[in-house]
Amino acid sequence: MISTPELKIRQMTVADHDQVTDWCNIEGWNLSRSNIEAYFESDPESYFVGEIDGKVVCSVSATRFGECATMDLYLVDPVHRGKGYGWAIFSHALNHLKDVKYVGLHSVPEQVATYEKSGFKLFERIPRMSRIAERMPSSDNLVDLRKIPIEKLEEYDRPYFGSSRLNFLKAILAKEDTLALGYLKDGELRGYGMLRKQNVGYRISPMVVEDSKIAEDIINGLQSLVVGEEVSMDVYEKSKEVLQILEDQKWNHIFDFYKMFLRGPSNLDTKKACAPVVELG
Repeated sequence: MISTPELKIRQMTVADHDQVTDWCNIEGWNLSRSNIEAYFESDPESYFVGEIDGKVVCSVSATRFGECATMDLYLVDPVHRGKGYGWAIFSHALNHLKDVKYVGLHSVPEQVATYEKSGFKLFERIPRMSRIAERMPSSDNLVDLRKIPIEKLEEYDRPYFGSSRLNFLKAILAKEDTLALGYLKDGELRGYGMLRKQNVGYRISPMVVEDSKIAEDIINGLQSLVVGEEVSMDVYEKSKEVLQILEDQKWNHIFDFYKMFLRGPSNLDTKKACAPVVELG
């Protein structure tokens, strides 16, 4: 266990989720507790908080997906910044991932240089887009994703994500506020997308598609489930055709952040696994 003279680092528990969710939304990340729970439930041993005199003052996640891992939820209570607590818990999480082949994270622009000092390298820019959902043209190829056996969904997802995230897919689909569509062609899964409830509105994430037509049908179908609500979507910049769909529909560009890798990049296919699951770090 890594500790400063005052800081005690322990595994996060469900009781800590409200505090971490509050910090996320103070930073403007627009996350719901349900989002954090789905990630947490997929790998609870990889979530940590730091305490001073029994009070939680910092957090980090180091979620493992087979041979890949993503670090997120790197947060320090504003009144306790500049004391080394963030570095202590970040180092603890890195040590937790010492045997993982690929380690990545998501960074806001102002923190890129900080992560580069720890050895992370830029991989790809990710614009966040947003609009008010409208009723869009529908496709007969769309089905409720929960009707697809989870093993079949994981088998489809794995080559594009670059590793198995079976536990995460199970956890996120178990949330009642997750809306999810699959795209079937000739009885075979050719794409899917999920719409996850946020603190405000919804976010399309994750989404995996084989071509732009499938992407447009899934984006349209998900929007039509929440007409009048704010919907956002994070899209890897290499997914140019998906970004073009959003631009054609007059989605607004909110801000950019970046995928970075310490060890990697992994076998992630950002043209098809185009909408990452991001809990910003």
